[in-house]
Amino acid sequence: MNKYISTLKLALISMLLLASCAPKAKQIDQVKTQPTDQNGVLTVSLVYPIASTEIEMGKSFKGIIKVLDEQGKIIKDAQVSVSVSDPSGKVMANIPATFGSGDVYRNESWIIPHKMQAGVWNMTVEAKTETKHGTASGDFRVNGSLSEILLGKYGFWINSPALRGIVPNLVKEQGNAENGMIIWGGQLPAQHVFPESWLEVQWRQGDFKLKTAEDVHDFMLGQLG
Repeated sequence: MNKYISTLKLALISMLLLASCAPKAKQIDQVKTQPTDQNGVLTVSLVYPIASTEIEMGKSFKGIIKVLDEQGKIIKDAQVSVSVSDPSGKVMANIPATFGSGDVYRNESWIIPHKMQAGVWNMTVEAKTETKHGTASGDFRVNGSLSEILLGKYGFWINSPALRGIVPNLVKEQGNAENGMIIWGGQLPAQHVFPESWLEVQWRQGDFKLKTAEDVHDFMLGQLG
């Protein structure tokens, strides 16, 4: 009889142990099969351009972007794309950016076209990996170049002259769209020598009947001087 009771107690204890272990085993199974996070967030920061940046039309620029994960670790293998929009919201360029020196991404050099709308432009960046995604957006200012200014004043277009490395300035300007002149140029100090280059443009209204080289010569010296 005692042997039977002992056997019964042992069976009850075994059943209790199995019952107490069952929920834990089920919980462990749930942790193992829990899916990984597929919607992680990347922190995207615009290093350049920023709100105080001013770029002239006709000039090129490269955006500089930093991409971090939730722990602030630099992400080196993200797919990063840059979108540039004018003040009206029209997208002017979509450019990929690649990871490089300084632990940042840079887009390929892009030239802001001439004869565009000046004002506040926008750069929007999207970065993504297989499991994470992030965006950032920032404004910068685009100004008309001197070529745009002259076009608005006088109605003609002239590209900024390349003057042996000199950044040209408009040093003289007079007249109007019918009769006037500009002098465009500058100096480049180097080893006590001052290389200089100047571009002078004059214009007059009317038909001066310049049919021969001699007519042009006389007009240039006699009328424009």
